[in-house]
Amino acid sequence: MNNSIHLPAQIASQFTRAATSYDSLAIVQKVIADDLLEVLTTRRFERLLDVGCGTGRVTQQLSEHAEQVIGLDLSMGMLRFAQTQLAMSPLSNITWLNADADELPLTSNSIDGVFSSMALQWSQNLSGCYQELFRVCRPNARVVLAIMSHGSLFELAEAWQILDQQQHINAFHDPQALLRKALHAGFTGEANVKTYTTWHPNVTGAMHSIKDIGAQKAVATDNVVSLTKGRLIRLQQRYAELYEQAGQIPLTYKVTFLELEK
Repeated sequence: MNNSIHLPAQIASQFTRAATSYDSLAIVQKVIADDLLEVLTTRRFERLLDVGCGTGRVTQQLSEHAEQVIGLDLSMGMLRFAQTQLAMSPLSNITWLNADADELPLTSNSIDGVFSSMALQWSQNLSGCYQELFRVCRPNARVVLAIMSHGSLFELAEAWQILDQQQHINAFHDPQALLRKALHAGFTGEANVKTYTTWHPNVTGAMHSIKDIGAQKAVATDNVVSLTKGRLIRLQQRYAELYEQAGQIPLTYKVTFLELEK
């Protein structure tokens, strides 16, 4: 994955630009978050942390299961949007925190629940992030994470080979590596992989489904060739040849669900 020191700021900026339209476009992300919610909300929490809270849609749902919820996000624009949405709600047990999940500005042993959906794949130091989560968690804290993992967007990666042999999709972590790093940080738990597929009329639509929600870092930028009209036509033809069904092309997300305890 890209280890540029500027990447967190770039990611924050991209999600800030997508804040106002995110909820209407991030359909598969909503389904994934709702699936993760079902895993977490089997008990009530005193202090719950939502890492990568984005627009706060899920944070508000989490507030029904905790005395206090902290919505943390790298993007200040997302948090401003979340606060605007909250202004229309009577909820008062949510606080917002602009911070990087790799460096949590929270007291040790202060959290008894952690929820994070489709955020930690952007971590630049996942082992360090797990260590931070372990540090801030109380004994017996419950942690549930949904992380985009190896095999995601494979159709786009395969189709792109018609243009060149370079890597254009970020190398996401293997599910077992995700679990192994969590166990090494001190957690106990297990990992399960779920597959989600979205369908699009063409390759432009597929790529916009990634970029329009601020997630363009899923498509590596270091080796991207200029997509001229001719190249785009070739990419579309190859994608359709390999994967088209009933006039639609798929985009697959492999998501690792981690259920952890301290």
